[in-house]
Amino acid sequence: MNSPANVIFCTATSRIIDYANPNQGTEEQIARLAGEYGDHLEVLPAKEAMERFEASFKTPVVSISAEHYDDALNCLPPVAWIRRAGGESFKMSERMAGCVTAIHVAMADKYFRFYDDIRLLHEDCLKRVRDYLTTATPGQMAYEIDVANTPNYRDGKPRVAWAALGQVERSTWERNPTPR
Repeated sequence: MNSPANVIFCTATSRIIDYANPNQGTEEQIARLAGEYGDHLEVLPAKEAMERFEASFKTPVVSISAEHYDDALNCLPPVAWIRRAGGESFKMSERMAGCVTAIHVAMADKYFRFYDDIRLLHEDCLKRVRDYLTTATPGQMAYEIDVANTPNYRDGKPRVAWAALGQVERSTWERNPTPR
C-alpha cells in the first residue's frame, strides 16, 4: 500500500487528523472534521505534516541531575551510547513521537536532556549542549535540575519552564543557584 500524498493536519495541535482522500473534495473533508477540530485544519503533504508533528515534541536543552541521567541510562537499553569529543551521549530507545526521543548528554561533570531526532549525531548533541552552556545562567541550571527531580508542584500541576518564571523567581534562583 502506498503512503498518502496528503493529510488533514490540525495547526492548533500539530497533529495529523486523517488522510486526505484524493477522490473527495478537500473542503468537504475539512467540513466533516471541523465540528471536532474547529477552523484549524489544512491539507498538507504527508511528509511536511509529519515533520511539523515531530517538531512539536522537540525541546531545548535543560540541565538535569546526575541521578536523573543515570536513571535514564539504566531504564531501557540506550541507543547510540557514545563517549568521545569531550562528552557522552545516549538516546532513549523508546520514541516520544515519530523519530523524536529523549537525548541525554554528560559533559564536564554536568548532565543535560533534550528531545530531538534519534538520528542526531553525537557531535551535534554535544554542540547543542555547548550552545546552551553559553547562555544558561547558574540559577537557570539549578532550577532545571530541581524541576527534573520534582516536575510538579504539591497540587500536582507541572512546574513551569525557566523562561516562564517571573523576574522575582529568577532572581531568587540566581542568588542561590542550588537545587532545593
